[in-house]
Parts: sequence; C-alpha cells; structure tokens
Amino acid sequence: ATGMGTAVLRMQAELPLGRLIYASATAATELQNMAYLVRLGLWGPGTGFASFGAFRSEMTAAGPAAQELLPLHLKATGRLVSRLISFEGVPITVATHALSAAQRAEYDAAARFWLDLAAELRARAPRLPASATSRFWSAHQRFFRLLVTAAKLP
Repeated sequence: ATGMGTAVLRMQAELPLGRLIYASATAATELQNMAYLVRLGLWGPGTGFASFGAFRSEMTAAGPAAQELLPLHLKATGRLVSRLISFEGVPITVATHALSAAQRAEYDAAARFWLDLAAELRARAPRLPASATSRFWSAHQRFFRLLVTAAKLP
C-alpha cells in the first residue's frame, strides 16, 4: 500500500463518522489502487465480499470486462465523478470507410473462426475455470476492435 493509502485507511478507522471525499487520478485504474476506498460499500459487512482481498480476487477472476464495468457502476450510483478533457472548439469530421472485398472476406473469415472458438468454449465450459467465458469475450471484443481499426488504416 502507498503511504497516502495507508494514511487514508488510518484516518477512516480513527474517524468512523467523519465525512470524506476520495480524490484520486488513479483510484479506478487498477484494483490494488482501491484498497483504501472502504466507504464505497463494495466490500465489507452487508456486501457480497467480506474483505477487499475477496473483492479483488473475484474481480480479477471475472476478467477485464468486469473491471471495466466497475467505474461505470460507481458513476451510475453516484460514487464516482470522472472528469474528461474538453473537446470544445475541436473540429470533428465523421468519415465512413467502405470495406474492400478483401477486407470483408477477412472479417467474415475471422467471424467464422471466432464462432468455432465459441462452440469449443461451450463444449469445454464444464472443465474450464469460471472466468474463461469472460476472458474469451473480452479477447473477442479486443480482436474485432483492432481488426476494424486496422481496416481503416492506409
């Protein structure tokens, strides 16, 4: 734990009724950075996780998809405010890219391949760890995002 995280944990323990606001540039970027955020109600009494360790273990096992949903959940429940860089005054042009015949064939072949992989995953699911499905679909999503991005490049 960082010195600041340790200090915040100590302060929360010494001032159980104290009001506080967590302000961090990195709190929701990595699970280990969240250990001091005990008052968010994500772990502890009355939650699905007895401790931060249990929370971190389950989130890690659930894979990137669950970890990406966490900040969205916190924001939706009013427990996270995130600030974005303003794009005010930045001109934006929306362009459409038509796939060539070769690109369309490559995409279709990739889709068939991933369908075959998904069928294998379903067939072997009883023998795989619980997180396998989540990891599979995270990889699927990343693959197609990169494939589509690559198709747009010259």
